[in-house]
Amino acid sequence: MKLFRRTSKDNTVSQSRRGRLRRVKRLAFEVLEVRRVLASLPFGAFPEDTGEFMLGKVAVTPVFLESNGTRDPNLEDWSPAEIQSTLQNINEGLQWWVDTLATISPTSYLEFSLDTTYATTPVATQYEPISRISNHYTLWVDEFLSSVGFTGETQSAVRNFNIAQREKLNADWSFTIFVVASGPDGQFAPGGSFSRAFAFAGGLFEVVPSARPASTFAHETGHMFWARDEYFLGTSDSYANRRGYYNTPNTNAADNPAQGFVQQPSIMAAGTLLDTAYANHLLPPSTRAMIGWQDSDGNGIFDVLDVPLKLTGSGFLNSTTGAYQFQGEASVQTMPNLNPEGFKNDITINRIREVEYRFNSGVWQTISQPGTYVASLNLSIPVPTNATTIEIRARDSRSLVTSNVFSGRIARADATQVPGINGYAWVDTNKNGLRDTGEFGVAGWNVSLLGSSGQMLNLRTTIEPDAYPDGLLTTNFSPLVSLNAVGVDTDGRVGVFVDSVNSTGTKNFRSFSTSAGSYLSTWTGSSRRLQINFASPTSEVEIDAIGAANLSYGRLEAYNSAGQLLGRYST
Repeated sequence: MKLFRRTSKDNTVSQSRRGRLRRVKRLAFEVLEVRRVLASLPFGAFPEDTGEFMLGKVAVTPVFLESNGTRDPNLEDWSPAEIQSTLQNINEGLQWWVDTLATISPTSYLEFSLDTTYATTPVATQYEPISRISNHYTLWVDEFLSSVGFTGETQSAVRNFNIAQREKLNADWSFTIFVVASGPDGQFAPGGSFSRAFAFAGGLFEVVPSARPASTFAHETGHMFWARDEYFLGTSDSYANRRGYYNTPNTNAADNPAQGFVQQPSIMAAGTLLDTAYANHLLPPSTRAMIGWQDSDGNGIFDVLDVPLKLTGSGFLNSTTGAYQFQGEASVQTMPNLNPEGFKNDITINRIREVEYRFNSGVWQTISQPGTYVASLNLSIPVPTNATTIEIRARDSRSLVTSNVFSGRIARADATQVPGINGYAWVDTNKNGLRDTGEFGVAGWNVSLLGSSGQMLNLRTTIEPDAYPDGLLTTNFSPLVSLNAVGVDTDGRVGVFVDSVNSTGTKNFRSFSTSAGSYLSTWTGSSRRLQINFASPTSEVEIDAIGAANLSYGRLEAYNSAGQLLGRYST
């Protein structure tokens, strides 16, 4: 592992690495590269992120199970009428969320797209699910998954099935509903963890007996986007627990100890409170926040999407064509994901849906509709005879988020302003100190950064493990930076050792594992992370890391001196 740093404003970077990936990535406070594995994958998401917040398009796959008597007695059977009535309950339960959202944020977008392939024709199973305890769900869930080509550990196989369904339906998120044929009481055999419906949160799956009403499907769907139960469940979903993109506390839980607390009606509660919420489309603020529906500034855009788009570039009037030429890039940006569960990726479903311009502060006009997360722009805009100024912006007409505005003057060349040392060198023919139309740079010029006494400045520091002896890292590169191992399986020590797996040289940095009693080369997400503390402001960090296994990943997180997360990058 190598460490590079450049000075500016950050104080702490935490890094963990896992994965068969040899990459050098920079952490800077600007938009990060697009990570698109599937055509429908949200920006910043792993494929496994199948239900991080309840906005956008959601693929839903109901799977109806039909016992065939091979192993268990065939006690329950689906009739065509029962299939249709259950599908209607599913649709009504999902539509409840769409209608409730419309009462909270009419401009927000939510759509559920159903694939009923495995519902209209129920899937045969050798088990009778409802006659068994709920904990036996893996038997018939695994049986179904295997029949459609997904094997392995149950939750991983379901996740992979959901990923395939998301791609099939071109959705942002995806989950599965397993519905078991049941008698009127809709209960599993006594002795299991659940008597009726249950769910595995975060875009995995629900298990619902067919006798349950539409409100049950609505309730379990809340879990798909991290909502917690709010009725008495011991400690598993109590007031003290948090979840969701904003790390929201479960303040509407029945065990809230606050003096005078009165539990509000909620779809995640039970009994009368659930029924009241379902009938009147009620949802407490804490429940809304858990699923991503939090609007802190009251501007009508939920926080998770209320992140400005970014526009960079430069423009000038082409005197030959009479058009204003603009070249640059528009990109989405993300809000830090504080969810204590899931993969903690910073995700958005915003897109660069429109690029707009206007002259002399007039009406915005659309010139391009990329529909992508990052759009390279090469615009040629006809200029009216009376135009003196031009403005350009990127916009997402679905979420209503816009970018910073590029402001240009027709009589000269302009560029967007970005932090740091940047700009243009040009031949100022008329010596007015402005870059006017027709004034361009000269090829072959070099620009050097000098100190006050004229010496060349080197703002880049490289820490190479090959430069240090094997064993405990005794120097901490004072006063520039200090390296520490943090996590539940380390005592803080960082060492340097020769290793056959490296990208340059022969050594890498290792953390001391208290459980193993030795230095290990693998850094993990929770047990052993590399923490890098800077003594002076730092703007850019690069880590050269090599993963230990396929399908793993590396992550950089940047914090300020107050411990606030400023930015995150995942390979």
